[in-house]
Amino acid sequence: TAYFENIGGLKVRSAITVSGVRIGQVSNIVFDSERLQAKVTLRVDNNHNYFTTDTAASIYTAGLLGEQYIALEPGAEDDTLSDGDEIEFTQSAVVLEEIRKANEKTNYYFNAGALCFNNMGKCRRTDT
Repeated sequence: TAYFENIGGLKVRSAITVSGVRIGQVSNIVFDSERLQAKVTLRVDNNHNYFTTDTAASIYTAGLLGEQYIALEPGAEDDTLSDGDEIEFTQSAVVLEEIRKANEKTNYYFNAGALCFNNMGKCRRTDT
């Protein structure tokens, strides 16, 4: 089980991979109203029982507009995860809209700085 703030387009039956190799799939997704996060249940093939308690789970997208999947990154602890254990280290899906908004803010401040520089330090506020 892993909790994420944002699962993007992750779906039941989405792939679970390690080093690019499919080792399982997402078996359930629900919203946990106590934690206010998505609770994702992972089903990993039985022969992959070596993941340690500090394993990380990240949601990635295959290609620019491809399907989303969970990539596991094994840790270095001695203890291994058991059925029902929680993966504590997670990275939510990257949402393109958030990147676009951040880029717009960056461009705004960059353009405002350039305007200030070009006016010999006489800065003025613009909304362009």
